[in-house]
Amino acid sequence: MVITKVDLVDEELVELVKAEVEDTLVGTAFEGYPMAPVSAYTGEGIDDLKAMIDDILNDTETRRDLGRPRRPIGVMPSERTWPHWA
Repeated sequence: MVITKVDLVDEELVELVKAEVEDTLVGTAFEGYPMAPVSAYTGEGIDDLKAMIDDILNDTETRRDLGRPRRPIGVMPSERTWPHWA
């Protein structure tokens, strides 16, 4: 989980958001996932986010290469397109 724009608020609010997200995720598949507070503007937390992603990928089982692209689970092709008028 990534909490963004932390440069716009104080640390106390970031901690409050983290606690609220943790409470919301209790009993779901995302319970206990790590959270990374980051700011794209200042770069705060970006190195921690990269390390978190590396750790997750190191613990993830490699899938067999079938020689074709995979569609993300739960994403229909129509959800990934922009309307022609946008």
